[in-house]
Amino acid sequence: MAECLVGVGSNLGNSREILDNAVKHLAKTFRILAVSEWFGYPAIGPVEGEQHQPDFLNGVLVIESSLSPQETANILHETEKLAGRQRVVRWSSRTLDVDLLLFDDTIIRTETLQVPHPRMMSRRFVLEPACQVAADMLHPCNGWSIKQLFRHLDVVKPYFVVLSEDPAKSERLLNRLHNEVDGERIPNLDEELSLASAEPKQLIQYVAEKMAALNSFPTGPWFGNFWIGELSLLPNCSNLAWEEQWNPKLVLVNDRESTEFATRLKRVSPELQVPTIFLSVDEEDAWQDALGAVQGMS
Repeated sequence: MAECLVGVGSNLGNSREILDNAVKHLAKTFRILAVSEWFGYPAIGPVEGEQHQPDFLNGVLVIESSLSPQETANILHETEKLAGRQRVVRWSSRTLDVDLLLFDDTIIRTETLQVPHPRMMSRRFVLEPACQVAADMLHPCNGWSIKQLFRHLDVVKPYFVVLSEDPAKSERLLNRLHNEVDGERIPNLDEELSLASAEPKQLIQYVAEKMAALNSFPTGPWFGNFWIGELSLLPNCSNLAWEEQWNPKLVLVNDRESTEFATRLKRVSPELQVPTIFLSVDEEDAWQDALGAVQGMS
């Protein structure tokens, strides 16, 4: 039997009744170990044709499944359909959203299933209710507990970092984010950093020290961008004093997961990791993922 974390949400119809019915339906197939309270959150993400979406009601379940991860996900999707969910436009309003967040310590990346959910680490509407029912459950990609991930959103300074070996691509992404999110642009801390050869833990520590030196933040998120140059210009960061609050709130990697840098980033030891999202190769999808991630942190 696998212990799974499942996220549920609704912002159309009688959302409380829809979520309650979803739990009852899932109980026909799975053993329900815990159900969080239902929390209200604003909708996130850009949706063409929708100027304003109703707020969501969200919660998290802990279930036991004797099925495979894909079979479990299929049951979750069937539950959505029974509630009238139609997957037509990404991020649009919906009667019911049911996501497989964690499946024991399994990591799956296929065209039809991604576990852990690739964006759960930046979503307050997932982590807050999950802390009620699964605070000690571990995220298998970085070893952080749900409680640590949620605390990270509240403790660290309000900024995130975009990492890419293509400055023009990241500049386009940041410009679009600035048009949607109320925040200021931090100066590039060092445009000479080399993602091709820098050790990720050095890079993250270097950024954190530079941000601590600035020691001044606005109320909204700040955006950073780091790219290109020579490794010799990167200082030796191995002895830097480490202060948790100066970590980036989120790292957005605007490159393929298969790049050498991305591969090394995944191998950073847990104590030096920062919640990270690998954006889609498609720039429109990357923009949507980035905006949803930034909005979901607040």
